[in-house]
Amino acid sequence: MLASHLVYWRRARAIPPLHQRDVYFVSPNCDLSKLEVATAAYQLAFPTLPSLPKMLSALSGTPRPYGSFIPSKDHKEAYFAILAWLLRGGWVTQLRTFARVKVSPEIKMAVERALRREEVDKYLSKQGSSILSDHSKHNGDTSKNDDDDASSSSSSSLASQDSGEETPMPGRYKPDSKLHLSHSLLDQDTSLKTASLILFPHRAPPLESRWLDEIVSRFPKQPRFSVRGRANIDENDPEYTGLRTAMKDLWPVYIKYFNGMDALEKVPVRENLKRKLVWQVLTRLGLVTGSQSYIELDPSEQVLIGVRHW
Repeated sequence: MLASHLVYWRRARAIPPLHQRDVYFVSPNCDLSKLEVATAAYQLAFPTLPSLPKMLSALSGTPRPYGSFIPSKDHKEAYFAILAWLLRGGWVTQLRTFARVKVSPEIKMAVERALRREEVDKYLSKQGSSILSDHSKHNGDTSKNDDDDASSSSSSSLASQDSGEETPMPGRYKPDSKLHLSHSLLDQDTSLKTASLILFPHRAPPLESRWLDEIVSRFPKQPRFSVRGRANIDENDPEYTGLRTAMKDLWPVYIKYFNGMDALEKVPVRENLKRKLVWQVLTRLGLVTGSQSYIELDPSEQVLIGVRHW
């Protein structure tokens, strides 16, 4: 409660749990005018370790996991103390990963054809019920005229036959495989020829919800995966839990984080999941990282577009 209060009034900053596989780099917002004072304070706190300028220089290079800067296991605790000190002072920040769901033109076209089939079937169903209603009413009226019973029956029969030939029934509709569509039936501003990103998948509008349903329907029931350099893999090995679980079962847990604003590094903490399992799942979804690049991906599951930002 106190922490939330301090963060709300900007008297404190919430720092995510530190991890050696996370990436940290020099913050663009750090105040270099205070470097001299900070260097003296750093030297008092860590007299036997690399100086502050050296640490900042190392962290200014190509982004890589913080664990690669730790020379040995014996130095792990000390280097994490340095990292915490740098984060508190605003000298470094974490490079985080964000993702959104990408909808390909193929998915859009499949949903559009399904929507148009539904509209045609709905229209034909209404037309069929209207014809039956008019036919029943016509038979009721002709039954009152005894003199014209025979002729009315004959004309009614002919009308029924004609309507059956001219009016298409729901079962007769055949989708045209060469149907060329350019814009969505539900949203005329949505092009079907280009890919789109879903901004808020956990509360998507109707059309985007149909896209998401189509994406999920294409996930294989039995995941197919392989690991480069490993011929014989025990699929029951706990190490591969994130690879062998059906994506349809995992999708509801992860989808709310694919809004481009929630860092994916939060998922293991918020969902109480193992970090390795989470990144295996994200890798399957197309978010390829250096540590998981050995996994052979299933193209039908690669639906994410990822970016890295601080």
